[in-house]
Amino acid sequence: MKAEFEEISKGCDSDVLINLIDNAPIGMILLNEQTEVIYANEAMASYFEYSPEGDHQQFGNLFNCQIVSNAEEDCGTKRQCTNCKIRNNIKNAIRYRRAIKDIKVHKAFINNGITHNKWLDISIVPIVRTDEIQLILFINDITESAKYHIDFEMDQLMLYEDNNKEKTQFHEGVLNEISENCKGDGQAYLMLIELNHYQPIKDTFGAIWADDYCMDFMNYFYTLIESKDYACRYSENQIMTFIPCSRFEVQHYHDQIGAFNYKHFRIKSDIKIKTLRLTAKKSNKDHLNDEEIYLSYFRSISRLEKANDYEVIEWEL
Repeated sequence: MKAEFEEISKGCDSDVLINLIDNAPIGMILLNEQTEVIYANEAMASYFEYSPEGDHQQFGNLFNCQIVSNAEEDCGTKRQCTNCKIRNNIKNAIRYRRAIKDIKVHKAFINNGITHNKWLDISIVPIVRTDEIQLILFINDITESAKYHIDFEMDQLMLYEDNNKEKTQFHEGVLNEISENCKGDGQAYLMLIELNHYQPIKDTFGAIWADDYCMDFMNYFYTLIESKDYACRYSENQIMTFIPCSRFEVQHYHDQIGAFNYKHFRIKSDIKIKTLRLTAKKSNKDHLNDEEIYLSYFRSISRLEKANDYEVIEWEL
């Protein structure tokens, strides 16, 4: 199939090529071997301010790259031009006679006298003829999606910092509760609730949806626990809660979580629960000190984080 296409493309005249470029849904430009723009389609006008009559100019001059526009010099003559990803990849495509795909470029251009920082996704395809070489540049303006992604990453960073602060407060509250009330007979539970459907989602919009779901679940969970209990968003897809109660009350929480999960997803495996059961012995009440409790607590937390789904870890105090 590829051989047949190459045979057909050899007879492809300029009119067919221009027609292809004109009707492309993204920006496309045609360059000659001197890297001058000899044709640009209408989609490019939605990305840049330029004169369609200004052909046979270098890319930076035609589309008003900030570096050469401010200096009123030719594209490729400034010192900064040596680091230009667009020019360097065009030269490589000519030198090696091969296509270069998915070049992500962040560059400033002048539009109506105003500087605009753009993110571009560029692919370069050389057209090798017997007497010359031309290049087609496929250009997609991804500025809005890139900004959205950057904003999302910043939000995730802030969430990570907030989570660390929340985790610290959570552990302090739990340790205080254990030190004051759990040195005698009794039981308490630490539950690590994991929203597994969050894990495989890699794209930005999917992650935002999963984040909203996690917050919805967190708000729902707060309606279940009493004021004496502790809960925090332990990570982007985990919630941890401390419940000083009996085994039967813990089962009640399990049932309520399952009901929420079924209502929203109807897939039982979406939410996993790991449990740490603290058993306090009355005989240890007098000789346990806070340092020993803290050390034992964080060792048990580490075991809980590494536990299998629905596993119950025993912690005897």
